[in-house]
Amino acid sequence: MYNNTYAMLFAVFCLSFGLAIALPTNDIIRGIAGAPAIGALVAAVYQILRDHVSHQKKIELQQKQLNFSLGVTSHMAQIAFDKHVEFCEKYMSEVHETSDTLWAEGPTEKALSHASAFKKIRKEYAAWVTKDIAQQLQDFENALFRLGVRSRMSLTTGRPEARMRANEEAEKLWDELLGSVIDQQKKPNENVAIESIKTKIRNILGIQELTELRGALIKKAIANIKGI
Repeated sequence: MYNNTYAMLFAVFCLSFGLAIALPTNDIIRGIAGAPAIGALVAAVYQILRDHVSHQKKIELQQKQLNFSLGVTSHMAQIAFDKHVEFCEKYMSEVHETSDTLWAEGPTEKALSHASAFKKIRKEYAAWVTKDIAQQLQDFENALFRLGVRSRMSLTTGRPEARMRANEEAEKLWDELLGSVIDQQKKPNENVAIESIKTKIRNILGIQELTELRGALIKKAIANIKGI
């Protein structure tokens, strides 16, 4: 739009100025013929000033919007990160308690209470835990719940065959939850093993990356001090 305006003003200026020069007549007629050229110049200057003011207003508006966006997003990002930290600390604490229970008692129906505790933690932080994170943890929680159910069935089911089958399933789930800790040659189930869950929790917060970055910064600072 702006280009068309300037093109029209330039065309008027050239035509008027050309006529004023080319017409074989007196100065009065030439002045009249050249008047549109002067008007075009004035209009062009006015348009330039107007465009400049409009452009400055747009820049100012964009800057305000950027400042607002940065303020909101940075505040929300900080809150989200803090909530993730809280979630991970509570979840990891429960992971350690679950591990201690399984080590001390083997396949046990107490796994049900731990499964319930994990569900309660995720529910408490439902607004801050992403769907992807929740899905990564559900296989572990489901395995823990099944362990508790099978352990209870092995004690309460009347038929001996059913008790034996439930006990075997509980033993298998217990072995999967503890991963390769019991058998070093065994490949752990990455979606279920407790040690894998600990790794996932650390990955949510980028603990490994932050630790490596901190180490690199410390080395760089020491190198700079030695170089002084």
